[in-house]
Order: sequence, then structure tokens, then C-alpha cells
Amino acid sequence: MNAEVDRVIDAALKGLSLRQRAIASNLANVDTPGYKALRVRFEDKLRQAIRNRDYPLEAPRVEVDGSTAMRNDGNNVDVDEQLVLLNDTVLRYSALIQVMNRRLALLRTVITEGRR
Repeated sequence: MNAEVDRVIDAALKGLSLRQRAIASNLANVDTPGYKALRVRFEDKLRQAIRNRDYPLEAPRVEVDGSTAMRNDGNNVDVDEQLVLLNDTVLRYSALIQVMNRRLALLRTVITEGRR
């Protein structure tokens, strides 16, 4: 098994998990005056690290999106956008879990020499 691949999958899962928590916070605060949406962007840095083979990978971070105000009360959470992001995040996370499960099943097969 390639350790770099495992590190990349782990970093992506951590980034997606952090994004899900940020989206949950955004949705919970949709009616909070002055609340600014949280964002987690990590894919570009992850791609760059993979391209440059730069390990260990940088941990994803939560950023506050203070650039826009959607409403008069200063809150900039767009519920529709958050729901689309949540759906995308869940699908990506599920796909990575499937990849990790297949990698573990392959490793289990190698260890047991194909026996159960």
C-alpha cells in the first residue's frame, strides 16, 4: 500500500469533515444578525501538495467569508448554496470512504493470502 495515497485520502477526509461542520454552523446561524458564513477551502492546496509531493500535508482551515452581506442585518448565509455544498461534501466523503474501504479490503486479502 502506498503511504502517500493514504495520507492524501486522510487529508481529504479531514477537509471534508471540517467543511461539513462549517456548513452545519452556517445553517444553524442562518437567522443570526451579523453572522458571516464559514468556508473551508483545501482542494487547491491538496492538489498542489500532491503535484509537488510535499508531505506532510497542510491541515485545512476554516475561513470567515466577510466579503458579502446577503441581508440588511449583515448575515451572508445563502441557505440554497449551503445545501448544495452539504450535498457535494457528503457525496465526496462517501466516495473517499468507499476508496479507503477497498484499500483496506485489498490489504486484508494480502495479509491473509486470500483466505478468510
